[in-house]
Amino acid sequence: MEPNSVFAVVQKGYKLNDRLVRAAMVMVTKAPSGAADSQESE
Repeated sequence: MEPNSVFAVVQKGYKLNDRLVRAAMVMVTKAPSGAADSQESE
């Protein structure tokens, strides 16, 4: 998967009358430890 993309939804968020009542809790992927160094040098 791409870095910084949503992997799984732990708890669904919801709105009531266009106002955020509860934010969603999600798991997000991150880049491998060696990949961050190579992207910064480009």
